[in-house]
Amino acid sequence: MNLLSSIDATELPATALDGDELWYKDAIIYQLHVKAFADSNNDGIGDFAGLTEKLDYLRDLGVTALWLLPFYPSPGRDDGYDIADYGAINPDFGTMKDFRRFIVEAKKRGLSSPTPRSRTGPGTRKPASFIGTASSRTSRISTSTIRAWSAVSCK
Repeated sequence: MNLLSSIDATELPATALDGDELWYKDAIIYQLHVKAFADSNNDGIGDFAGLTEKLDYLRDLGVTALWLLPFYPSPGRDDGYDIADYGAINPDFGTMKDFRRFIVEAKKRGLSSPTPRSRTGPGTRKPASFIGTASSRTSRISTSTIRAWSAVSCK
C-alpha cells in the first residue's frame, strides 16, 4: 500500500520538481531518521510534527530532498527495515494526519521526500524501492521508483 495514495494532489502546490524525472541528479539530499530529528512533544522521540516545524530550517540550508529512514510500524529487529505495516505510521512518530501535513508542507517548500521501502521480509536488508513524491497537480500522487539511486549516492 502506498501511504501517499490517500493524499489528493489538489492539496499540494506545484513545484519546480513536478514532472522532472531527473530531479535527483541535482538534488541536495538530507537523510534523517524521524525518531532522532525533532521532538515536538518532549517525549524523547522525534516525530513528524517536529520534522514539519523544521522544514524552513532545512530548506534554508539548501536541502531540496529529505531522505527519510523507515517510519512504518516495525517489530524493531532491523532498525525499522523489518516493516510490519506499509499502510501505517509508527505511532511513536505521530499519526497519518501528521504525516500528510508533513508531505503537504514539504511540497509547499519545494522539498521532495522519497522514502525507502524494503522489498524483503523481516530481518533482511536488500535494495530499497521508493514510494515517491509528486506526479501531477490533477491526479493522486503515484508510486515512483528511482532507478539510478546508486548514481546519486556516488555523485
